[in-house]
Parts: sequence; C-alpha cells; structure tokens
Amino acid sequence: MLWNANGLRNHIDNLQVILDTKNIDICLISETHFTKESYITLKNYQIYHTIHPKNCARGGSAVIIKKSILHYEDDKIQSEEFQATSITLYTQT
Repeated sequence: MLWNANGLRNHIDNLQVILDTKNIDICLISETHFTKESYITLKNYQIYHTIHPKNCARGGSAVIIKKSILHYEDDKIQSEEFQATSITLYTQT
C-alpha cells in the first residue's frame, strides 16, 4: 500500500482499520510530518520513519511492515529536499 498521509498522526485510527481489513503486509507513507517528539504505534506492525532534518512537522516518510515478515531497516536518507526510509526483506531462494 502507498499513501500520502499529509500528517499521519491525524489518520492513525483509519490506517489501523485499513491495514487490518485489507491484510496489508507493507505500507509506504509519504508526508508523515513527524518530528523527534512524535511517534505512533500500530498493533502487529513495525514502523520505521525518517523526519525532516530541521525537525519541523513537514515532509517525512515511513515504512510500516507486519512484524511477522523478516526484515531489517536500511540507512535513511535525510536531506532538505527529501526524506527516505528503506528496509530489506529476507526472502527464500
């Protein structure tokens, strides 16, 4: 799932319902508007996020992934122009 949230904290209840009812494995979020002081949790999901380097409530990205999926967080890209969050999935060969 891909979503431009334009401020994720305002939509957290709706997001949890969508993730659960649609059985979403991975959700990519743009425009989280998180700062160092803001964070969310979602039942059964791990959240990785990158904030704007000036710690202002604009921009930002997040990857939300089911805890049951084997993965790890990669390096974040955090610049004035864009903020990127990435993960690597473990797959069977």
